[in-house]
Amino acid sequence: MDSTSTIANKIEEYLKEKSNESDIDQSLKADPSEVQYYRSGGDGYYLRKNICKITVNHSDSGTNDPCDRKLPPYGDNDQWKCQQNSSDGSENNKNICVPPRRQHMCIKNLENLKFEKIRDKHAFLADVLLTARNEGERIILYHPDTNSSNVCVALERSFADIADIIRGRDENKCETKSPNNVEELIKNFFGKNYRENKEYKRKYQNDDKKYTKLREAWWNANRQKVWEVITCSARSNDLLIKRRWTTSKESNGENKLELCRKCGHYEKEVPTKLDYVPQFLRWLTEWIEDLYREEQNLIDGMERHREECTSEDHKSNEGTSYCTNCKEKHTKYCECVKKWKTEWENQKNKYKDLYEQNKNKTSSSSKNTSRYDDYVKDFFKKLKGNVYSSANSYVKNDPYSKEYVTKLSFILNPSDANTSSGETANHNDEVCNCNESGIACVGQAQTSGPSSNKTCNTHSFIGANKKKECKDVKLGINNNDKDLKICVIEDTYLSGVDNCCFKDFLGMLQENCSDKNQSGSSSNGSCNNKNQDECEKNLDEALASLTNGYKCEKCKSGTSTVNKYWIWRKFRGNGEGLQEEYANTIALPPRTQSLCLVCLHEKEGKTQELKNISTNSELLKEWIIAAFHEGKNLKKRYHQNNNSGNKKKLCKALKYSFADYGDLIKGTSIWDNEYTKDLELNLQKIFGKLFRKYIKKNIASDENTSYSSLDELRESWWNTNKKYIWLAMKHGTTCSSGSGDNGSISCDDIPTIDLIPQYLRFLQEWVEHFCEQRQEKVKHVMESCKSCKECGDTCNGECKTECEKKCKTKCKGECEKYKEFIEKFCTADGGTSGSPWSKRWDQIYKRYSKYIEDAKR
Repeated sequence: MDSTSTIANKIEEYLKEKSNESDIDQSLKADPSEVQYYRSGGDGYYLRKNICKITVNHSDSGTNDPCDRKLPPYGDNDQWKCQQNSSDGSENNKNICVPPRRQHMCIKNLENLKFEKIRDKHAFLADVLLTARNEGERIILYHPDTNSSNVCVALERSFADIADIIRGRDENKCETKSPNNVEELIKNFFGKNYRENKEYKRKYQNDDKKYTKLREAWWNANRQKVWEVITCSARSNDLLIKRRWTTSKESNGENKLELCRKCGHYEKEVPTKLDYVPQFLRWLTEWIEDLYREEQNLIDGMERHREECTSEDHKSNEGTSYCTNCKEKHTKYCECVKKWKTEWENQKNKYKDLYEQNKNKTSSSSKNTSRYDDYVKDFFKKLKGNVYSSANSYVKNDPYSKEYVTKLSFILNPSDANTSSGETANHNDEVCNCNESGIACVGQAQTSGPSSNKTCNTHSFIGANKKKECKDVKLGINNNDKDLKICVIEDTYLSGVDNCCFKDFLGMLQENCSDKNQSGSSSNGSCNNKNQDECEKNLDEALASLTNGYKCEKCKSGTSTVNKYWIWRKFRGNGEGLQEEYANTIALPPRTQSLCLVCLHEKEGKTQELKNISTNSELLKEWIIAAFHEGKNLKKRYHQNNNSGNKKKLCKALKYSFADYGDLIKGTSIWDNEYTKDLELNLQKIFGKLFRKYIKKNIASDENTSYSSLDELRESWWNTNKKYIWLAMKHGTTCSSGSGDNGSISCDDIPTIDLIPQYLRFLQEWVEHFCEQRQEKVKHVMESCKSCKECGDTCNGECKTECEKKCKTKCKGECEKYKEFIEKFCTADGGTSGSPWSKRWDQIYKRYSKYIEDAKR
């Protein structure tokens, strides 16, 4: 009997073989840039440089909108279609439930195609790409998850559904009832090509009536371009996880994740193999994910109203509208539990049918075997053995669903419910009396830690805590440079140093990082629960007293030594770099490359198991520790002498690093390496876990929440807590309160440079670096050319005097060196890395000009 790992290896090998790009039929590869389009599409040549510019003008369907009359995906009232999904009542489609995402897919242009008018493979691909582009745009716009890796999963699923539509394997039978049957249209198009092309007949001889072999080969040849287009609208911090059935392991035995920015848009090979997994199994894992999301949304609604019921204003008063609403929400929750259990029984039965049919079946064992059965059979052959004999066991091992299974055991496998999560709480029962229906209410465990006072986590009206703060930000480095007024949102609810939790916060900080033999700090003292200023003063004193006691000496940047090189390239593999769209438009400073980062894993190097960060204070603590060490490292770098020039450099570097922390926290950093990608994914998960119930589900939702998106909340969190991070950085350096005069640049006030985009800060830092080196060259020129003035600067021809000879040789030599510095100097540590200063400036100016033009629109 094969073990789970053996079967997983077989599945991985099967998927690898299916997606092998070396076997594609090059004659089927299409290129939309080869087409002269109707209407205003014009010459398609310009699509060669940017396929993402494809529009409805490049369609042969005549329709103006592929999404015409299609509802947005992920609506509040979307339901899976099960009973309706049958065109002929056949057993093949029985119990196959169609997800809302597939129901609302933008394929109107494919439905309106006239196969006899499609000119060639290039024009057909253009319409497929138009479907993919519009589908990708809508998923990015409407997807409800705060964890952006799930946005990429949704793109993978739609990509795979497009594949099944092209290959004739799509199980959404509702569309076959419409006058414009997509399957018939596409089948006729491939049939026409098959009949007219002798080479196709030879290569795909004995093809069936649906031309399955030809369609499969066409998809294999063009899937790379479809993936590129469906991810056009993905954002840089939408991270695709390359999911595998087998577990990838490094030499240290720890699990590693392979992450791709912008959902893998820039990858040379398609980073997913999901289009070779049978559609039913894909939809099964999607149902699991949707179930988890729906359950969490219902719990969030109960949580919000539970907070109102237990607040000081309401005192769990049965007569309040909040508590009545809470009970209504619980009733809905319990009704949904019943529905979910029924749906799960249907899913299990369908899986069992497919498993039993294909367990010992051969291709000739049944006259009624459909192409879909053969397609499923190939995959199910790999699932032989008891470990995959049920839907329960399958979803526990499928890489797209296993993370949700233990959280849904009360539905999927009730016998595991008491042991799987261990922290499933029933605190909603207290207010909602949710056991009246006879169904156990499964709530979300409170996010507060065991040491936190309950009142610290009860906030009646989150919106009332928001306030707008406007600050003057200096653009440039000169005193006469203009100031720009920028307004940000601060939210006291998001503060990691709540008055009532302050003592616990300092305790956690000292316990984690202080010398056990050191005498107690002010964290052991009392904290005035009503005086925020006093609490901040205590934090200041606590950090100062812990300065010499920190045990966390290793920075988590992944860089053991300080790099002196400015990096212009994009990140590839191991190393450092910039995100794709910023490569060769600015350089990554050496200071940023050595930035101390937080470690959000249980063990260093482990990228799948997060620390149990269950409170806001614990999250802030991680950043305070990193910030302290960053300040400490910067102090060492500028410790050579104590002159005012070094103090200015230190303060400037401190402010730049402070702003870099802001970009990492807000998710706006353009710095790219394996660690920053991993950090971004984990921050999405942690912020989502702590604050999900206060974030709007998607832009189409009518929810009354405090934040429209996770990005908005993260920005507000930074603006609220950055004063503590700045305080920690100061205590790691000589630039602390009461440290004396730091020159004309003060290190005491909270900087405003974090309000300037990181690209422009890197530009400013690079210019400062250039000016410092240029000033040295100019100094040498000025000193060497003094002799020319002494000689009257009259030596134009033959120089006879010593003064004249010195002027001609030394001065001219330094001038040549200066010219070479500007036009030829190209070292990485110098700041240009392979290109002269003049060329690098041209590259920078192009990007900067684009910013200016975009701002004018």
